[in-house]
Amino acid sequence: MTVMAERLHCNAPNLSFVVKQLVERGYAERATDPHDRRSRVVVLTDEGRQARAEVIAGTLERTPFAVLDGAELRELARLLAKALGPAGGGG
Repeated sequence: MTVMAERLHCNAPNLSFVVKQLVERGYAERATDPHDRRSRVVVLTDEGRQARAEVIAGTLERTPFAVLDGAELRELARLLAKALGPAGGGG
């Protein structure tokens, strides 16, 4: 949680609470880090990825990105997820 909290510029106890809520609601799960078995990572579930896509789409509808069509929005979401890497739930 410490590394994730630093990257998100928030404190670890608050982030732990938020992650707990996401896990309880089925949006995320905790898993062992495949690169460091002593560490844990937070991974979005399919439901979490769907919710993220809906939030992004809803937000983009109210921004200058509203001119993009569905395919362009999906490409933008894919690129943003890639740019953010594991911190953003991407590859």
